[in-house]
Formats: sequence, structure tokens, C-alpha cells
Amino acid sequence: MSLFKVQDLWSTQQSSDDGIESIFNATSLTVGTLGEFENEIIVTSNYTGCLRMYCPSRDNLEVGYLSDDCLLEIVMGHPVIQTSIGKYVSGSPISYLATLHPQCISITFLISVVLLSAT
Repeated sequence: MSLFKVQDLWSTQQSSDDGIESIFNATSLTVGTLGEFENEIIVTSNYTGCLRMYCPSRDNLEVGYLSDDCLLEIVMGHPVIQTSIGKYVSGSPISYLATLHPQCISITFLISVVLLSAT
């Protein structure tokens, strides 16, 4: 008998357009609040350098993955070994994304931009 019950609430398939198989490990997934964004973000990365950020809609969890769930997809110039979300800048109240590459580390944050159209 188990004390915990596991249930799939949201999932997505990771594939590349160029036919190269994506390689993941235990450090390929990070979940947390990032930057000025108030919802939790799911960050996935792989050794081909592809980094994706998802924000699943709580209203559509029974539907599953929607294209609107993917906030950002970027192919970096280097393989991504590990990602982590934390307060890496002293004196700053927001969380940043640390991305570890073979020879460097990058610290970035996410801001939400609202574009208004004047008619």
C-alpha cells in the first residue's frame, strides 16, 4: 500500500525538427517561479542545446498540452548540462535561471511583456 497517489496532470513530447534524437537526464527538468512571472514555469533542456519553457494553463489540465503552454523555445550555441532556478543576484527579489554549459554558466531571467495595439 502506498501513501502517495501519482497522477499525470500535464505532459508534452520533446522532439526536434532536424531528426536528431534528444538526450535527457535527471537534471534536464527544472520547475519554479522565474523572474517577474507569477506562475510556475517548467524548464526542459537537453544536450543538443535546446531550452524550452512551459507554463501549463490550470484551466486546461484535462485537455493536456496546448501550443500556448510553450512560452519560449531557444536553441543555444552549446549543450545544456543542467538548469536551476534560484536567487543568484544579490539584492534582487526575483528568481533567475542558471544554465550550465560545458565551459560557461549563464544567468537569465524572464520578464512578461504586454503589447498594446492602438487603433
